[in-house]
Amino acid sequence: MFVPLQETVQPGIIDAAGYVITLGGILATALWLKFLAR
Repeated sequence: MFVPLQETVQPGIIDAAGYVITLGGILATALWLKFLAR
């Protein structure tokens, strides 16, 4: 029972991490552009 759980959970964690990194990159870029615009 543990093996299917791990196979299901690990890709989800990887997807979540990639999503957070992408969002963080977009936010960082937006803040940097605002900083430069001043």
